Amino acid sequence: MAKAEVVDLMKLPPEVRSNLEKMDKDIKGAKSSLSALKKLGMNVRVIEDKLLWAEEVRSTLLKEFS
Repeated sequence: MAKAEVVDLMKLPPEVRSNLEKMDKDIKGAKSSLSALKKLGMNVRVIEDKLLWAEEVRSTLLKEFS
């Protein structure tokens, strides 16, 4: 009996993958900006949490669907 070919149904298109890879620079820039705001005494906890979430999502998408 012949084996069926396995096809990845959830594979990122090249342009999406490229955009996700470029987001790394944006995330690093945002972290730098948040660091400066923290030094000024601003509360950036909510934005920091969202940035951490975005970083985790980006990493997961690249790892699981590339």
